Amino acid sequence: RILAPAGAYVPIDVDDPRIALWKTIPDTYKLTADCTYDGKIYGVPIVNNADSFGFWPSELGVSDPKAPLSWELMFESDKTKGRVALDKSVTYSMSVMAQWVKQSGQAQIDNPADLKPEEAKAVADYLIGKKRSGHFRTFHSSFDEQVSLLGNKEVYIQNCWEPAVHEVNKQQGKDAVYYAFAEFHLKWGDVSYIPSQAAQRDKLDAIYRRLNYFLSGEYHAFQARDRGYGGANMDLAL
Repeated sequence: RILAPAGAYVPIDVDDPRIALWKTIPDTYKLTADCTYDGKIYGVPIVNNADSFGFWPSELGVSDPKAPLSWELMFESDKTKGRVALDKSVTYSMSVMAQWVKQSGQAQIDNPADLKPEEAKAVADYLIGKKRSGHFRTFHSSFDEQVSLLGNKEVYIQNCWEPAVHEVNKQQGKDAVYYAFAEFHLKWGDVSYIPSQAAQRDKLDAIYRRLNYFLSGEYHAFQARDRGYGGANMDLAL
């Protein structure tokens, strides 16, 4: 909404045969604010996922780690006190905390994904209180930190990316840690754009073919297998 009208990106010709898989994508993927502006297509959805938290079942006494779990385990449980890590990115952590604060009745919040100033303050005050009580051990800001904190058991639970859990299990053994099937998740998606400079360098043929590959079954299959990510053409991935 800022860079496209400023000329940083070029519109994508979705009728171009080199990006034929565009037509197979549901409108819920491609006609979004991330992909369109002023009636033009600027972005192609690549991958998406819904983030929750990674945890050690053995340390937390979780008998069935594949069963639905509550964020109470992360934010309120005595089993996790002092062994919790939170992503320090506000956009990544505030909405899941806001959802928990709302459903646990600790503050009146309308939309956890679009906090009003007073609602954001209530969520921040909740976090500050939990930190002062010793509930949070630390905060992380990178993928490597996520892997390290969970892998060496400095923490038993943390909100993190799903690939971090896969990486820990490569080191610690299959199913040592799990990624939670939780009562709510943080949804996200990645979109690719074409920089105007790339178009000026006559790179559109390679770019269109690459974008089409990002929508293919092979690409989605690799992403699902290696990272647990979804995409717009999961039927082709299967």
